Amino acid sequence: MKQTPTPADRPAGQFSPADAITHTFFVYEIDTGILVHGHREVVLPYGDAPGKEEIMQRALDLAAEVTRRDPRGLRALEVSEDELIPGIAYKVDLKSQRLEPLDTHDARSQ
Repeated sequence: MKQTPTPADRPAGQFSPADAITHTFFVYEIDTGILVHGHREVVLPYGDAPGKEEIMQRALDLAAEVTRRDPRGLRALEVSEDELIPGIAYKVDLKSQRLEPLDTHDARSQ
């Protein structure tokens, strides 16, 4: 059985799109859990790649700028795109710090 080569198996400087890492963050209001911004960043495996903390801060900064919200009232949550279902609205459960489907009754009362 043939194995897929890893970055260490390839000559220096040779990369594959599969080597890229995708980070997805949702920015939410800390008092409601309502999502206000989504941020997806693809990091390529060469050069000075930003760390997860730097990407999260960039997501928070952009969210505050775009939504004109006070950044002190925002937090970011990294999520796996595999856990997202298209067409479903989400919010952050403030106790568990996890995504949960948004109850449509909650959305109408906002």
